[in-house]
Amino acid sequence: MDSSTARSPHEWLHFERFTLDLTRGTLRVGGEEITLRPKTFHVLKHLAENAGRLVLKQEIFKAIWPSAAVTDDVLVQCIRELRRSLGDDARCLIRTVPRRGYILDAEPRASADQPRHAVSLDFTPARVPTAALNKLFTQADAKRVAEIAELKQLPIPVIEFDTPDQDVPLPVRRFVGVWVSNKGFVNTNRQFMLIVAHVEKEGLAGGWTVRGPPKPNSRIQNPAEAVPFTAYISDHRLTFRNPRGDYDVWFSTQGGIVFKQTYVTGDATMVALDPVWTLLDAERAARKSVAR
Repeated sequence: MDSSTARSPHEWLHFERFTLDLTRGTLRVGGEEITLRPKTFHVLKHLAENAGRLVLKQEIFKAIWPSAAVTDDVLVQCIRELRRSLGDDARCLIRTVPRRGYILDAEPRASADQPRHAVSLDFTPARVPTAALNKLFTQADAKRVAEIAELKQLPIPVIEFDTPDQDVPLPVRRFVGVWVSNKGFVNTNRQFMLIVAHVEKEGLAGGWTVRGPPKPNSRIQNPAEAVPFTAYISDHRLTFRNPRGDYDVWFSTQGGIVFKQTYVTGDATMVALDPVWTLLDAERAARKSVAR
């Protein structure tokens, strides 16, 4: 074969359950491709290539922005985006060393020509440790979520809910919770769980979509998976987009929520979700307890 037409190796860098596609410049988790802004991707790549050690902010600036004068806020925004994409709300994967820099607390592995969708999730039902619970999401709540997930074969990730600031408006904070299907997606009955673990005043939200094993008539035959997402809440709707399509979530008149996925082909599917645990219910219960 002529060397000028030979295909160059496709390079990958793996850490934890994530894969960095160095050729395409994308992040993969559980077969899902997550597109990052170019500079954000290169920040993650630099941290992954230096995983396990403190990477000083000055080193990152020199590596990513060698000819530009940027402020700490630019880097902080990149780290915030990475944590959302990695589902690292607890800041355990990307650790901050105040006033110095960041540590990617993982062991990277490099490879070439890995088949796409070859990354498997290392999630198991009931993996909700006590350390990840706050006073509103209790051990009993965690046990209930884990039992439902095991029954429906849903591979839930480690869940840690951020308590929103008091100035986060009600239409935003009411999405925080664990929502699960009863019958599953329309026409396929594939089970599904939506976890919204973090919201901010401006409407930014983060969490996971969790799908059970595919049914024979499921449009997507990916294995059971938990995929992190970053979304935006506006006008009482939560929306986000990824390579599979567009997603729209709103509240139903029955007290649950409706999750709609529109594929890139234009086809759409929906699933009704019931609350398993919600922040608003937990806050009401806490207020009643204090009043007693």
